[in-house]
Amino acid sequence: MAQTIKLKRSSVQNNTPSTSDLELGELAINTYDGKLFIKKDDGSASIVQVGGIVGTSELTDGSVTTSKLANDAVNADKLADNSVGIAALNVSDGTNGQVLTTNGSGTLSFSTVSGGGSQNLFQTVRVSGQSDIVADSTTDVLTFAAGSGISLATTPGTDTLTITSTATGSVTEAFKTIAVSGQSNVVADGATDTLTLAAGSNMTITTNASNDTITFASSGGGSGNTGGIDSQVFNGDGSTTTFTLTTSATTEDNLWVFVDGVYQNKDSYSVSGTTLTMGTAPDNGTKLAVHHVRVGTPGNGTITAAMLASPLSLSGDFAVDTNVLKVDATNNRVGIGTASPSDTESLLDLGAGENTGFKRKLLITNTGNSRAGFGAESNKLNMFIADDQNIHFQKLTRDGNFTATQIAQLGNDGIFDAAAFTGTAGTSYGALYSHTIGDSNVPYNSWGTPNSSFYRWVLPKAGTYELYAEMRIRMWGVTGFMASRLYNNTTSSVLNDDSGASSVRMNFEQSSNVSLINVQISHQWILTTSADNQDIHHQLLSTDNSANSSIQSDANGYNVHRWKRIG
Repeated sequence: MAQTIKLKRSSVQNNTPSTSDLELGELAINTYDGKLFIKKDDGSASIVQVGGIVGTSELTDGSVTTSKLANDAVNADKLADNSVGIAALNVSDGTNGQVLTTNGSGTLSFSTVSGGGSQNLFQTVRVSGQSDIVADSTTDVLTFAAGSGISLATTPGTDTLTITSTATGSVTEAFKTIAVSGQSNVVADGATDTLTLAAGSNMTITTNASNDTITFASSGGGSGNTGGIDSQVFNGDGSTTTFTLTTSATTEDNLWVFVDGVYQNKDSYSVSGTTLTMGTAPDNGTKLAVHHVRVGTPGNGTITAAMLASPLSLSGDFAVDTNVLKVDATNNRVGIGTASPSDTESLLDLGAGENTGFKRKLLITNTGNSRAGFGAESNKLNMFIADDQNIHFQKLTRDGNFTATQIAQLGNDGIFDAAAFTGTAGTSYGALYSHTIGDSNVPYNSWGTPNSSFYRWVLPKAGTYELYAEMRIRMWGVTGFMASRLYNNTTSSVLNDDSGASSVRMNFEQSSNVSLINVQISHQWILTTSADNQDIHHQLLSTDNSANSSIQSDANGYNVHRWKRIG
């Protein structure tokens, strides 16, 4: 549907707008007088008439001086018949038949032309950018030819040549039709129609009335550019050929250039950065309009999944930053850290590099910053995890849901937890050895730890353990017995073994037949803990209150407390 653009207007004769009626860059028209007005502001706002005819009523006596008139601006067509008389020329009248002549120094006078023949009506006709037309003689003829959209008509009786535009539409229209591919045309409905430019998403439009410039700019985030058109208008002066653009252009193909509305071919100008160079200087008084079409690029994060084809298909090889990621479509290989994945046996080639497994690695990181990876090193493959992470081994069902069930875990402390492990050998152990702490008396008729530094097992993880103790018992000339048990010093509780039976074990018992005895004793327990870092003490009890009822730890007595993880 055609859109109507109307300027501010008045149909009252001699009516002109005030500075409060117009914004900078806004137009107003008097449809009675045929006058167009704009508002200018060079520090002081005022209304300026653009085009139209200035009547004598608008001029004061003496206000039009020669400095106000351009050369050849006032010709016979501009003057009414007999409107310039002798008094206006400030010259004394001559006699009948004389002609007005000049001495070349600005003095006019009437003189008699001697001889016959006729006088040249023109000597040279010059058009900017065209060859001069020069009169060859006093009888030479100047021929006018009508161009496209122009008709010429002569009236010999009044010595009149009429030049008329045959183009459709009114010459006061700022535009006739604006066409956008895939959109409805915007057509000017009349001379007062108004074209409104609206900024879309991530776009801004700014105007500059002082240099008649409209700037389209992207207001989106990231490093992208949504593109746009930067429009500028320059005033021709007949000599200037270079003009400065507001934005840099990379090629002439990005520019549309017009001189007084006439499209200029690409070979008639050149561009370098923000400098536009015209092959020929635009004539004085002409308008040079330049439209820079900027090609847009997507900003960071502006391409969403919905914008991509599904599935996204790329033909041929694909590379990210040369060798960060390389897809070899010919050999069906993927390389990371190499631009030429060459391992014929591998789908993924990490490339050659430093001889350290932590340099060439495949790292997997989730949103919780859990990390695990594999690294290639000479003759071995390194698997590594973050210092606070574990590696879980899981099996997947084949029901289509891929339900995961954990069957084993490798902790960051090196302990392998296997829920299905039933062997007799564990995957990790710890031991305390001593033969230098000297003899330790065993508590009399009460349970206690002879030496809390060595008679203990510190179990790092919850699980099932085999606890082993070996020590040298000394019962030197005394009777009675000595026993051992397990005590959880972390929870302050006496422990049973894994069978549920008491952890108490008999070390040695001597009847009334007093003997001097040293004997090496060993015990084993199976114990399951439900928490990490459990401090299990080996407590002992003796029924003899004597220093001769003791545990030896010297060159003759070697003590060992060892734990072994079995489940």
